[in-house]
Amino acid sequence: MDSYFVRHTDMWIRDEDLKDTWSNNLIAIHHPGGIKEDLESFRPEDYTDKAERKAVTAFMKLATNGGYVWAETRVDKCAKVGIVKPGTQPGIFKARWQPPPGKHVDRTVAKLKVLALTGVKKVKLKELMSLRACVPIKVTISRWGKCKGRLADFVEGRPPARVWDSLSPDIQEILCSEFLREHDLPSLPHLKRLLMPVGRTLKDVDIYGVTESQKEVFAQVTHSGESDSSEKVRALRDYYSPNSILVFFCDCQDLKTESEITYVPNRLVFEWAEREHSYLDKLLSI
Repeated sequence: MDSYFVRHTDMWIRDEDLKDTWSNNLIAIHHPGGIKEDLESFRPEDYTDKAERKAVTAFMKLATNGGYVWAETRVDKCAKVGIVKPGTQPGIFKARWQPPPGKHVDRTVAKLKVLALTGVKKVKLKELMSLRACVPIKVTISRWGKCKGRLADFVEGRPPARVWDSLSPDIQEILCSEFLREHDLPSLPHLKRLLMPVGRTLKDVDIYGVTESQKEVFAQVTHSGESDSSEKVRALRDYYSPNSILVFFCDCQDLKTESEITYVPNRLVFEWAEREHSYLDKLLSI
């Protein structure tokens, strides 16, 4: 089953109604659709707004096929995880609009679309930090590919598999930055200091820092193979100068340097992490 992220409805619903659905382990989204009153339809084609149509499509795929769910709500600091069983019947929960100050809506009943969540576990703020770091933003519901198999493992009570793909993209980037500090590859200089936070800061670079000799290090991390990463390689090459070191971490076979870029197989990073087993254990558990 796929994994899904759900942001438990929106800011315009009464707190008491959100608490009611949340305490009964119902995940809820609110996409009104209609002009004069909220639509109760579960047919995506009945919604003219593109974002609403996309959300209802994801909601119905989850209901039909089932899936692992991470849900968050403003009425609880903890998240909830669990399973929506395949073939779950969607329902309508009639709540009340609660517009913020200065706003007005010409209707009172808010019709939430709900699904029952089973096997529910609460996740405290300090737990599963690697998953919290990569939750989708600005969506009410979506498939969640970035969580890899971590959400399924946690819901099912399984220890995460000790493989590269068990790590979220953010954690993979952090691991690669630590590898650059401590690796034992004679052909690759060591990272001494970071100059920017790892990931999400620069468009084409995940790791930016300097070596002991003050050469700049620019590194990109991807799960793809070398043949599928030509655009990323070209973008990284633009950062070349006589005072720079370019590193491309990918799913390649061998360590090599071509056209000023050193290609490092992700498996070498993970093999290094296996030797630093206590560090890898911590990364897999957060």
